[in-house]
Amino acid sequence: MPYSGANDSKLPSNVQKLGSETRSRWVGIFNSAYRKAIAAKKPKSKAEAAAFTAANGWLKSSKEEVQEGELSRIIEVTPLDQTSP
Repeated sequence: MPYSGANDSKLPSNVQKLGSETRSRWVGIFNSAYRKAIAAKKPKSKAEAAAFTAANGWLKSSKEEVQEGELSRIIEVTPLDQTSP
């Protein structure tokens, strides 16, 4: 079932814990994937599964990008102690 927006009380608990921008993006991806699957005549259960896969896949990849970016930033700013053995 499509969600009404980022503040929909029926959102999964892991999504409800996200910031509003991330929640809004997740809902947009979910709803888009759901509508496409329904338009392709898939059963509602398959459409929901496809939508969850798309939205959660985006969420996972966006978290990995942030973590990699933060790691790169930490590595770049942390000087190496060249006096240590």
